[in-house]
This record gives sequence, structure tokens and C-alpha cells, in this order.
Amino acid sequence: MNDAEGEHVVLSDGRRRIRIDIIEGSLATPRPVVLHYRLSGIASIRSPLATLGKLIGIVKHARFAPDRHPSDQGIARHLLTLRVSDALASGATQSEIAETLFGKGHPDSADSLRSRTRRLIREARRMARGGWRTMLRHRDR
Repeated sequence: MNDAEGEHVVLSDGRRRIRIDIIEGSLATPRPVVLHYRLSGIASIRSPLATLGKLIGIVKHARFAPDRHPSDQGIARHLLTLRVSDALASGATQSEIAETLFGKGHPDSADSLRSRTRRLIREARRMARGGWRTMLRHRDR
């Protein structure tokens, strides 16, 4: 992204991300990029240092280092909820959603899968009505 304050680059693997702010120069030029990292203030240094550590991990391992990105226990459920929301928007039935998410030969009982699918549908509808705002507020704590 490019705006009046410079460019912003996001590196992501779909689940994790870091943002790099380009203050001077541009990534659009064919020249190599030199990174300079600015830290300001002892009280607010923890987050920028964590981001720098994540960037070093990406450079060193050519991927997001799992030890630098603690897993979000709710991410799998949020991804399922998004998939259910997409399925509902395209007109899928409850049984089609369950079959797509869990497969026909899933070892859980049919009643268990039906209940799980119903809960995911309720959650997807709640998120669509604005519940995603609450989720974001909880992540910022």
C-alpha cells in the first residue's frame, strides 16, 4: 500500500502477518532494499522488537517461525465460521455444509456433526450481524 506517509508492506502466510512501513524510498524501484529499523521509547519497545524478531525468522527460515508466532486457539474455529458464512451466502443447506466441512465418513456421530454444524451456522450469522467487532476487541486485550 502506498499513501502520504510512505508505503506499507504486509508479509503473510494466510494466518500470520507482519507489516513493514517504508518511510523513505520505495519497493517499486529495481534497486536492492536496505532496511533500517527505528525504535522509539523504552515503554513501547516490546511490540516493535517482536516484529523485528518475526522478520528475522522469516529471513532466516524462509517462512514464519512457529516459535515467534504463538498459535491462536480460536483461529481454526474462526476459519470454519468464515467457510460456513460463505456457504450460507451461496445457498448451501445445513447437510451440504456438514458434508463439505467434515466429509461423509467422519468418525463422529451424525447427531454430533449436526449439532456442531448448527453451532457454526449460528456463529456465522452472529458474526454477519456485527459480532466480528466483539471478536476484534477481545484480540486487542
